[in-house]
Amino acid sequence: MKNKITMLACYLFLAFMIDGCGINSSYQTKNSKTVVLAEAIKTGQNELKVIGYEYWDKDLSISADGENSVWNKYIQSSPAVLENEAIKKMQLDRKRYWAIYYVPKNYSGKGGDAFVFIDCSDGKIIGYLLGE
Repeated sequence: MKNKITMLACYLFLAFMIDGCGINSSYQTKNSKTVVLAEAIKTGQNELKVIGYEYWDKDLSISADGENSVWNKYIQSSPAVLENEAIKKMQLDRKRYWAIYYVPKNYSGKGGDAFVFIDCSDGKIIGYLLGE
């Protein structure tokens, strides 16, 4: 039963957030501010540097698109991540955001990767999820 509830929560989350910040790689807000994907990626890189994430300056592969594809695939394969306290505190289900995935090009599959979540409306960092 708990598994079915977790899967249902995952699907509902995806249904509401599937478009991320939009297909056009930018999001126009009511006050006409536009957060462009390239700006969001740079903001995410700067955040990794600020928090001292050891991989921030390595040769990174960056994945981001208007549909938050990598994040949505991650949620589908690991729905329990939505129960993570850090993710819950971000309240992603109430926001439009970029989910930017940073991973070292020589990724071994254990640690070193990171998601940084950037609010579409103001370009501010919502939070991050670091690989362990």
